[in-house]
Amino acid sequence: MKYIFTIPALVCFVFLLSIIAPEAHWMLDNVSSFLPQAALGAFSCALIAPAVKAYGPAIVLAGYAGIFGYVSYNAHPAEQGSLTEDYTVLHWNALYLNNDLSAFAEHVSASDLPDLIQIQEFSLAHMQSVESLTSLYPHYKLYPEATAASQGAAIFSKHPITEHTAFALGENGYEFVLSTIIQKEGRAPLGVLSLHTKAPIDESWIQARNTSLNDIIPHLKSLKGKAEHTVLLGDLNIAPYSSVFKSFLKNAELKATTELFNTETWPAYAPSYMRTQIDHILTGDNVQTSLSVLEDSFGSDHLPIKARLTLN
Repeated sequence: MKYIFTIPALVCFVFLLSIIAPEAHWMLDNVSSFLPQAALGAFSCALIAPAVKAYGPAIVLAGYAGIFGYVSYNAHPAEQGSLTEDYTVLHWNALYLNNDLSAFAEHVSASDLPDLIQIQEFSLAHMQSVESLTSLYPHYKLYPEATAASQGAAIFSKHPITEHTAFALGENGYEFVLSTIIQKEGRAPLGVLSLHTKAPIDESWIQARNTSLNDIIPHLKSLKGKAEHTVLLGDLNIAPYSSVFKSFLKNAELKATTELFNTETWPAYAPSYMRTQIDHILTGDNVQTSLSVLEDSFGSDHLPIKARLTLN
């Protein structure tokens, strides 16, 4: 019976590889998306193993739990707390197969209206169900089915859009990007760049995702030249624990503000402790962020994510 604990120990070894040698196989980057869950699983097994006198595996599993817990905790530099907000932004991947966004529009209408809403996977079927938002957000841009069915996008702003461009990213021209500057009265302008990368379902798509993250950096720096305070948001299909993500943050001079087991967005149907965060609102050091997740997915497989921004 005690030898059964060698199975979770071997699984944990794969998670360890995702930390120390993620380049060994493309799947390891996906494995690292669930490090907190691996920490919880290893810790639970370490508590149970002594009951069947599996003391060696218990020690090994406790060590794994400590490593995974440490890496997970340090990937979440939360800045939660009381902030005087300058802007509030809301991002949501609506899922292009989700035909009715009226419940989402009703929720937004009944809430403290964010300054800006950005929707990804925005399709032609969504047009009528978001029509009510146009009276609340007189400044908006709609791009259903932009470069592919899953690449449509929409942006709604309460404040004037002083500059806006939309373009396909990279040589393959698949990822659709919105670059927007909004101006709230009495506040500095805010630059918003939205990106939706390919899902890492095979090696070619994970390479395409990584290329998109690299290719967006010059556009981000260009936007920063026009609006000192800039945000990159979207379904980036990458978790905070990924070595690729950490490298991207460093190269792009961005920071991620998250909170363990509180800002996970996918899959929406799972409990929070079984989700990971692949939707992000990233800022520079000159913006303080308080992040939260709406607990209703409104028919999508992603939860909406909201940030209160304070411009330094």
